[in-house]
Amino acid sequence: MEIEEGPVSRGPPGYPCGVRPAVLLSVLALAVVISAPAAAATRPSERACLVAWNARSKGANRSVVAAGRPWVSASLRAGTTVTVRWTRGMPPSQTSAEACLLMLAKGGRVRMTTGIWRNGRVVRWRTQEHATDSAPRHSNVRVLPDGRVTKIYLR
Repeated sequence: MEIEEGPVSRGPPGYPCGVRPAVLLSVLALAVVISAPAAAATRPSERACLVAWNARSKGANRSVVAAGRPWVSASLRAGTTVTVRWTRGMPPSQTSAEACLLMLAKGGRVRMTTGIWRNGRVVRWRTQEHATDSAPRHSNVRVLPDGRVTKIYLR
């Protein structure tokens, strides 16, 4: 069996695949400019999470947190929340979303409050409490008497 070779398009000498470096860089730069704002809008920053938690409309959530003071550890970070759903006889399904994550710990209990980040804001916060043997001790926020949080800056 013989393999027949046809003509190969090489482009200008010294440029593989016929693409000039200026054209390639222009295409790459355009891809970065187009994708950068979209990526920034989909993931919250720690500051955006702080603003979302302290928003005036979130007073009911904050009053519950304030009633539970003092907290041994308080952490508010941007992250990803993942939910896995499984029904007997069916394969598991998994969803994930960018979120603001508030974790409060004291006395063998951890309260995890998650706010799904959509369109530049948190619409609703959900809270779950869990028993734990060892509470995390790394705080980046402090809970104020009214339930708002303030950033802790390490020096």
